[in-house]
Amino acid sequence: MKRSPRCIGWMWPLAAFALAMVAAETAKAEEPPTFADRADDSADEATRSLVLAFNPLAMSAGVFGAEADFALTKRTALAVEADVYGLGADLGVAGGVGVVFYPTHPVFHGLYLEPRILFARRASESLLEVDWGTDVLGLGGTVGWQWTWDYGFTLRLGGGGMHYFGGSGAVIESSLPVDGSAAVLVADASVGWAF
Repeated sequence: MKRSPRCIGWMWPLAAFALAMVAAETAKAEEPPTFADRADDSADEATRSLVLAFNPLAMSAGVFGAEADFALTKRTALAVEADVYGLGADLGVAGGVGVVFYPTHPVFHGLYLEPRILFARRASESLLEVDWGTDVLGLGGTVGWQWTWDYGFTLRLGGGGMHYFGGSGAVIESSLPVDGSAAVLVADASVGWAF
């Protein structure tokens, strides 16, 4: 059976389309891997050295502040936090330091463990005089998971506890009914940006 020239004319565009599809798939295969398909220990994940973050859950409870996490090693970061919160007609200030360990992934990725220490006082008091009648020292920690995307957005979800020593627990948390030492649950839902 003899083919007509009209039938062969329709095959050229179909062959060109198939060739273009194969070329597109080849180009896709050579693109660099993204966050979802990259190996956990890739070099790009280890290049982040700073995260600036805030905790919207704390803000909903009246504690406004921010945290800066500095990468110390491939799996360890230093967290420094500063907060301001209301104490009736007065203001309270708090500062905290923690060491964040990432046992399974590079820094700012995956499971994290963070022991931390916190110091809080009324803003009207002198910073040079410590008064344990009103000042509070907190010891505790959190555990959770952190995600950091290629473009820098970071999300950390976790929970833990904090035990406060010193002055009235109301210096930190107005809902605490006790003076002296008190233990509270801590929720970490920090969002921020990695640099």
